[in-house]
Parts: sequence; structure tokens; C-alpha cells
Amino acid sequence: MTSRLAAASQPNTPAGGFYGCHARRSKWPAPPGAALCYAAPEGRAAEEAVRAKHPDLETTIERRCPDGHAQVLRCYPLRRAYGRVQPFPTLFWLACEHLDRQLARLERGGAIALLERALAADESLRAAVLADHRAYSEERWRALREEDRRVLEERALAGQARTRGIGGIRDFSTVKCLHLHYAHHLARGSAIGRWLESAFCIIPCGEAGP
Repeated sequence: MTSRLAAASQPNTPAGGFYGCHARRSKWPAPPGAALCYAAPEGRAAEEAVRAKHPDLETTIERRCPDGHAQVLRCYPLRRAYGRVQPFPTLFWLACEHLDRQLARLERGGAIALLERALAADESLRAAVLADHRAYSEERWRALREEDRRVLEERALAGQARTRGIGGIRDFSTVKCLHLHYAHHLARGSAIGRWLESAFCIIPCGEAGP
């Protein structure tokens, strides 16, 4: 990321725009309930919310936030919905509502477009993001049980499961969702996660004011 792009993402943003480091100085106060996490201490609420949307999906807690709540869920990369076997492309699911709200605000303020411009302009960033997509898809494939790999191969779905990137994206020059990338960053570290943290101030649960 160039210094020009980093500067563009800092305090000179439009009203209602980015949730930057200067938010600590209350230029833009934390969203209501920002100090609270979405999940109960054991992570049951976060898992229940995901299962309400995907009742057939297997999840475990991958990482907890500083307050002990579920921050990232790890999702099994295959689901059986309505009698059909389907690859599930999202390996890491952001479960903390505090982080979710910050990233949603960044998206509304135009952070995805800014990030895509950075990808187009910065060859080293593109290469790092490509490596992250490949590592993600490889880990997703390895996470499958052997019998499930065979099922995907038999149904000509293995290529989709093995080649699509973070969250199932096909075009690695675009960004599908900040939440997907930041969940991956929290779980494994990622170029896009580091870019977000250098451009904006992502405040962990428990560190924001009321």
C-alpha cells in the first residue's frame, strides 16, 4: 500500500465515512453497543445465529475476543441442504457484532472501492492477496473429511471447492466482503487484514467506549 492510499483513508473522509483511528477521539463515536460482543462467553449465541441461517452447517470456535466471547467461527466446508451436497466456501465466519459493525461502516464509507484501487495499483499487495486466496482454498480442501472429498469429486464439485478463494470468490482482483477477509486475518493473518489495520483503526471488543 502506498503512502498516498494510506493518507486517503485517514481523517479526511466524508461525514458518516470510515471508522478510523481518530474515532478514539470521538470524532465518530463508537456505534451503540460497540463494547458488547455478539456471542455468549461460550460462543453458543454466535453458533446459534449461524445455524439459524445454515442449520446444516458444522461450526467450532476458532478464536475468542479479548473479553472471551466467540470472535471467529470455523465452518466445515460442506453442507447438506435440502438433500443436496454443496461446498460451503466460507471457512472463517466473523462472529463478533462489535467488529461486524465497524466493518459494515467501513463498507458503507467506500473502503472496498479504496481497497480494490490499492490492489490494482500495488503489485506486491496483489501477490500477497493471491497467496492468501490459494492458502485459504488449500486449507478448506484439507479440512474436508476424505469421504466428503470423494462426494465432491463424484459430483464434479471438487474444482469449485479447490479453486475458489476466500468466501468462494472467483475474481481475485475484487473484494467480496470485508468481514470474510477480516475473519480470515484474525484466524490466520492476511494481507487484506493488515491493509485494513494500517488504513483504519479496528477496535477489538472491550476497548471501545460506551
